[in-house]
Amino acid sequence: MSQHYTLATYRVIPGKEEDFIRTWNNRTINLAGLPHPPHWGALIRSTLDPTLFHVFAPWDNAEQIASMRKSPEAAAAFKAIQGLCVEALSGDYELVAHIRIREEQTSVGTEK
Repeated sequence: MSQHYTLATYRVIPGKEEDFIRTWNNRTINLAGLPHPPHWGALIRSTLDPTLFHVFAPWDNAEQIASMRKSPEAAAAFKAIQGLCVEALSGDYELVAHIRIREEQTSVGTEK
């Protein structure tokens, strides 16, 4: 399990929400080309405020995050994203606790 994460909060310029989503999706293409990309990334939006977004991604270690932050491709992608925002805050985090609330169930089958 990954123990290191990036988390960012973005407040998007009103009316630029769809541009922000499109730009974030294009950014993931840039990160996939890194030598050590994150496992995945999730973009979530507030159900109460359509201009408020959060991005979360797990990484193998802190060195990979530091390497990504030094990448010119990542810097260009972040600049494009931040250009659509009135506020952007990002940080690096490590897992300090994890609790499993319920077991996920996987079902195999087809609907007819």
